[in-house]
Amino acid sequence: MTPDADLIIVGGGPAGVMAGLLFARAGCTVRILEKHADFFRDFRGDTVHPSTMEILDQLGMLERFLAESAGLHEHRGPLLVQLPASHAFDARVVGRFFDGLRSRHEGPVVCEPRHVSWLAAGADALLARYQVARVAPDPARAPGLERPGG
Repeated sequence: MTPDADLIIVGGGPAGVMAGLLFARAGCTVRILEKHADFFRDFRGDTVHPSTMEILDQLGMLERFLAESAGLHEHRGPLLVQLPASHAFDARVVGRFFDGLRSRHEGPVVCEPRHVSWLAAGADALLARYQVARVAPDPARAPGLERPGG
């Protein structure tokens, strides 16, 4: 029997599909096996993290993602930039990220930081400059983060 694929990936979730894409771009014939017939389950694609947006950008797919998701019109809420608790505010990094995002997306954006350094006046001023609202994480990991800003 001759195999019809160089690589078989079990699981069509985000990691499996991304692995399939990268191996296919490298010239491999890929088959992805997924047990579900559809992806209509809770918590599928409701949040796109900054690191995911960076990967989409590196793959040349960010503009397409933003354009296709714009077709959701009023059903697409604001883009949520959800940050881990270890991500301290750094004006240079944040400015570079939102420069890139705003050059591609004019719609509403909210940021959910979880590090206390995001309570600094400079952080709110930078978010306001990019028209990004700071939303409160639940649970708030530091006093003051339970209040929105930006």
